Amino acid sequence: MKIPPEAVETLRWHDGRLELIDQRILPERLEYLACRSALETAESIRAMVVRGAPAIGCAAAYGVALEALRLREEPPTEFAADMNKAIAALSASRPTAVNLFWALKRMRAVWDKIKDWPCGEIADRLLAEAHEIAAEDVRINRAIGANGATLLLDGARFGRRSRQAHFGHRRRNATLPAGCTVDRLGDGTGGHSGHTHH
Repeated sequence: MKIPPEAVETLRWHDGRLELIDQRILPERLEYLACRSALETAESIRAMVVRGAPAIGCAAAYGVALEALRLREEPPTEFAADMNKAIAALSASRPTAVNLFWALKRMRAVWDKIKDWPCGEIADRLLAEAHEIAAEDVRINRAIGANGATLLLDGARFGRRSRQAHFGHRRRNATLPAGCTVDRLGDGTGGHSGHTHH
């Protein structure tokens, strides 16, 4: 399959659900898989639908938000119990993924500060935090790509590849961060190199 030249998002929030590029079937097909709960998100992480530390962290954050939205009409006690189960399921989905635990810790910290809020408002706030985590990832990775590009001279060679071809290759294959995965072959300043939280 020829992937179109416009940017493609590794993951995206659409119509109240998380959509992930199914990386198991790349590059033959470009398809999104929808997640509507923490358990579906955890299974997508476990099954390698989504890969790469930054994208896994963002997906986990959205998994927490999805569960909060799903439970928003529950009484506070049941809401808290089910949210804890959801976070535990997400934690178990990829035990070696550093960003997953970083994102879950951040989402829990937000929740801890607003536990006395109505459940619906908690859900809305957690969704806003998941959006911010994803947006931060895009900003960081764009900055990494831009800074890296300035270190290379026009026409620099990487084995048989030119500077432009090198960044073009990185762009077409950069499905690890949560932001743009495919972009036009231009000056190379938009390529992403995923970051890991420590």
